[in-house]
Amino acid sequence: MNRIFVMSAVAMAGASFMWADVSYQETVRYTGGSMVEMMRNMSSSPMGKLLGGRMGHALEDHTSTVYLKGNKMAHIGPDASTIIDLDAGTLTTVDNQRRSYTTMTFDELNQRMKEVQEKMSRHGGNGGADVHFDVKVDDTGKTKTIDGKTAKEYVMTMTAQGQDGGQPGAGMRVRSDLWTVPSETASDELREFYKKMATKMNYSFAAGMNPMMGSASQGLAQLAKETSKLEGYPLQQDTAISGVQSPMGPMMGGGNHDPDAPFLTMSSESHNFSTGSVDESVFQVPADYKQQKRH
Repeated sequence: MNRIFVMSAVAMAGASFMWADVSYQETVRYTGGSMVEMMRNMSSSPMGKLLGGRMGHALEDHTSTVYLKGNKMAHIGPDASTIIDLDAGTLTTVDNQRRSYTTMTFDELNQRMKEVQEKMSRHGGNGGADVHFDVKVDDTGKTKTIDGKTAKEYVMTMTAQGQDGGQPGAGMRVRSDLWTVPSETASDELREFYKKMATKMNYSFAAGMNPMMGSASQGLAQLAKETSKLEGYPLQQDTAISGVQSPMGPMMGGGNHDPDAPFLTMSSESHNFSTGSVDESVFQVPADYKQQKRH
């Protein structure tokens, strides 16, 4: 979700709408952090083995093919896929291993996020109401060649700060190193899609896709302002999240972990862009897959 959150803010910098189909490959690598270690350790535990090692697979490196056609986007992967339909206002998650899928409307997603925040507030968490973000984007001046194009490096930092220092999520820090290439038809289409998606999913993105960050709308506005400094579209992104207290801390050795140690480090790379025609079938769930009820 972090990449979607960032890309939505990048899109708000503005782009022309070209109405071209787009496809490309996206590779995501989880390179480290306490969350990755925890999930991999748990996958080898008795409970993890009962789940067929799925917990460990969740953070394995993977490559998916992304398709964009008008107001529809699909991320098709070997184990899982997602289909976003802006016109229908739906997000469909497909489990290719279990041959099943679930569909949630944007309104349902927004309501679920709101309910989680209200529940946290009732338990003294205050829904993150006093958490504010400091966001900054810097042009490092560095360049490198990606797919024959000259890419510029930008460093984006987001720091969550609580007014009383004790709010959930306060102290979280996100650093992303972005390598951007000049704007072209494919990238303009992607920026436009994410811009419309951010508008459609207004509550979820205002909450930063994280119920711990109830007042993140201020951070999103600042993020959009800062990302207006970016030139082009990011093809590579390295992200490190720190300052997060794991809910599984006791299982990982109690409170002896350095709070500044990385919670999650990951990288993503987009490549093999094409503006050729995309078939509608990629946005359809296979007919033999069963729909699962949400809990």
